[in-house]
Amino acid sequence: MGPNIAAEFFVLAIDEKREMTSLRWLIRFGEKPYLPMFPALYGRRRRHGARCLLKPLFPGYLFLERDSDEPHPIVRRTPGVLGWLMINDRAATVPGEAIGAIRSKECSLRADLTHAGGLKLGTEVRITAGSFVDFTGPIERLDDKGRIEILLSLFGQATRVKVDVSEVEAV
Repeated sequence: MGPNIAAEFFVLAIDEKREMTSLRWLIRFGEKPYLPMFPALYGRRRRHGARCLLKPLFPGYLFLERDSDEPHPIVRRTPGVLGWLMINDRAATVPGEAIGAIRSKECSLRADLTHAGGLKLGTEVRITAGSFVDFTGPIERLDDKGRIEILLSLFGQATRVKVDVSEVEAV
């Protein structure tokens, strides 16, 4: 956690799928929003490989760093904002320490993705751990949970095997 983390962040309810629109508008209005994102791999195309897409960690919610605990009316008129998340007639807040922990987890998730970053669909890999050690095959599928599907030739038949991305290396 850095010295610039506020004591509290307010929680805004956002229309799902409009988080990025609300984020851009709040920045334009001079606010300090925070939208935690995590990287997700998707794609099945052999020639183009998997692509990375950033998805909101908390879909439908956005954190707003504010000095005053008075809700500003411009925030309510922001496109995509449904309103302040309220608990017992008070705007819900999250401590700065919790936001710092979320930010560090967000950084580690992105670092995990760069560890697997050299792997694309169709890349030939060797399994380094588990039941299929030293088997090789092309990557058929990547998911956002860090698992990949490899096409192995077992007993003369093509068989798909799911393994963790940490258990393979490119050949």
